[in-house]
Amino acid sequence: MSTVDDLVPSYTGEGRIVLSLSRETPNPRAFHIVDVLVDYSRTLPEYVVRPLELIIRAPTDVNFRRRYYTRQVPSIITFQPQEGGTHLVLLRECAHNHWHGKIRIEVDGSRLKPSNI
Repeated sequence: MSTVDDLVPSYTGEGRIVLSLSRETPNPRAFHIVDVLVDYSRTLPEYVVRPLELIIRAPTDVNFRRRYYTRQVPSIITFQPQEGGTHLVLLRECAHNHWHGKIRIEVDGSRLKPSNI
């Protein structure tokens, strides 16, 4: 019979996916490509399980992006910010151990002004 530790290990939900800014993007700027490296070495020996969810949250809600990786496990995440300010990049397992990784990136450039719609 399984115990609670077998069903929900203590490491469930930990931040074992490490995201870091690539050397090719030392000073992220709006409308320029930003490369984020993904390191899964802290997840070994179990490794991560697909699907993975990528969320990129910009200062303005209009630039919120979500993507699912169902066929591959990315080693690099590339995106092009549409405005300056703090961007949060989050990569997480949708199931399995619910491991995640996140990084806050300060992007140079002006912020978008909210529309009066």
